[in-house]
Amino acid sequence: MINQKIEMTKFSTLQEWLDIQHQEYLNEWKNVGTLYHSTEYIVLANILYHDCLIAKIGKYPLKRPGKESISSIIWFSRNKRFGSNFRKTSSDKSHIRFVVDGSKLSNNYEILPFRNTDFYNDNRNTIEKFINNFGLNRNDIDEQAEVIFDNDVKYFIYNYVQKIEMYFDIKYFIYDFLLPLITIRDVGFKRKSELNELITSTFNHSNETFEKTIHIILDNSYNLTKDVQKIISIINNFYRLNIKPQNIMKIEVL
Repeated sequence: MINQKIEMTKFSTLQEWLDIQHQEYLNEWKNVGTLYHSTEYIVLANILYHDCLIAKIGKYPLKRPGKESISSIIWFSRNKRFGSNFRKTSSDKSHIRFVVDGSKLSNNYEILPFRNTDFYNDNRNTIEKFINNFGLNRNDIDEQAEVIFDNDVKYFIYNYVQKIEMYFDIKYFIYDFLLPLITIRDVGFKRKSELNELITSTFNHSNETFEKTIHIILDNSYNLTKDVQKIISIINNFYRLNIKPQNIMKIEVL
């Protein structure tokens, strides 16, 4: 208390001192650290194109504390393996993991931890069902899970994502990512032959089909990340998808 009185003498008013204390508290509170968001290839195609992470009402509907209605949410975790763990009873196609600057994200969006008492009390039955169905530990959930309510995160990759980690699977990469990315602007496949010619000639496989060429490139690549980025960049430029090159460069193959 004595130290606080001494510190207060540096400021002209009590309100000025309180404002500084409040700001320091906010700065400390917003030191969220690294967060992770796991998803599938087909979702990555949309996020990469729109650069927006969309809040949705999922299989386990949750309510924002103090509200009666169900909220749309975005899941994050402090544990990089948590995303795949809670999908382990599904087909487990969560091959994509966004590594997110949580502190920067929290400057513009309210991030609520699962350990928040009001949050748990308002959603007790849903959370317990969620934990039981996926064989999770309540303590792990409390320490790892974070959510954003009722807000889409705009410029998600450009502003907040440090890197996009890709667990590579050639089938999902072609059919759940590349082909949806090609058709995302409803241009259809009418220019696919031109794209095929461009990609096959770029990688010196001009006698092969588009799919076969991608297989050859990625199966024999010594620098998979570079080739994945290069293929996406070619599609981006060819179809004028307007994906920021900086966003493509954040993709890393694990």
